[in-house]
Amino acid sequence: QPVRTWVLELQERQLERDLFSFMPLVDLAPLTDLPRGTPLFRHLLVFENYPIDASLRSEKTPFRIPEHSVFDRTNYPLAVTINPGETIRIKISYDSSVYDASSIETIAQQLEHFLEEVVHNIDGQVHQIAALPVAERHKILETWNDTAKDYPLEKTLMDHFEEQVRRTPDATALIYEGERLTYSELDEKSNRLAHRLKSMGAGLDTLIGVSMERSIEMVVGLYGILKADAAYVPIDPDYPDERVKFMLEDSGVSLLLTQSRFLPRFSSEQYCCLALDAESWQDETGQNLEREARPEHLAYMIYTSGSTGKPKGVLNNHLGICNRLLWMQEAYPLDASDRVLQ
Repeated sequence: QPVRTWVLELQERQLERDLFSFMPLVDLAPLTDLPRGTPLFRHLLVFENYPIDASLRSEKTPFRIPEHSVFDRTNYPLAVTINPGETIRIKISYDSSVYDASSIETIAQQLEHFLEEVVHNIDGQVHQIAALPVAERHKILETWNDTAKDYPLEKTLMDHFEEQVRRTPDATALIYEGERLTYSELDEKSNRLAHRLKSMGAGLDTLIGVSMERSIEMVVGLYGILKADAAYVPIDPDYPDERVKFMLEDSGVSLLLTQSRFLPRFSSEQYCCLALDAESWQDETGQNLEREARPEHLAYMIYTSGSTGKPKGVLNNHLGICNRLLWMQEAYPLDASDRVLQ
């Protein structure tokens, strides 16, 4: 939009708003849902355009007040007062117990910069206005976001997991309804499943559906898929049939891990089902596989809620997940004594 048009529209809306400007705040407050005593706003922007006769501005009037001072204040933490004239004068009054001087100085510099940008770009378009001074923009976008850090991002999720297995093979890795698995047991079970998945065609960036209730088997299923160089597609068994059908068709999975009680729901020739609570894959070897997956390969595909249309499958690779988890462990060093509500 042209800046000139935008400014004129702002002026028109301001004039329309003035039609409703005579309602006292004491009458307005009860119409809101705010608790009694809560202020409607905490900041004022006042444009003081008082009509003063030209004769009072001239030097011809004999009336003089040689020394005077004006002191005014509001009940609000921040008030910006604008006085028009040949030069626009802007005064910022603030509560020093709420704002410090450097913050107010920053606000003043930003406001001055923005107004100058509007003037200089009055014949341009709104998107050409640089809202922040160069130094401030650099601080926000560059200095405050200088979060680059050297993490071991050459590893996949399973690389990190197997390192943990070697560090603490006998430590408890999973607990579910009285059943426990140590790290070495979880590693062995997921290896057995991975070997079976490999024999069924799993490989790099292969998408494998997982529709299971919370259980030890569900975690084994996810780890087995990742150890087979594939990526998982979680499908909540509580989802309605229509959504499940859409996700299966949209993702194009050819293999689905589930539990025996859900097998009738997934009877289809489009994909092969493997019930993890059956024993058919337990006779595979429990040795680690030679994996080909690298950090840039897929780890999972997860669907959006679909609240703004059809659900969309979002792909995530090992690199992104590892970066997130390594940061989290550094920021919130979790150990075996911690409990996290997800």
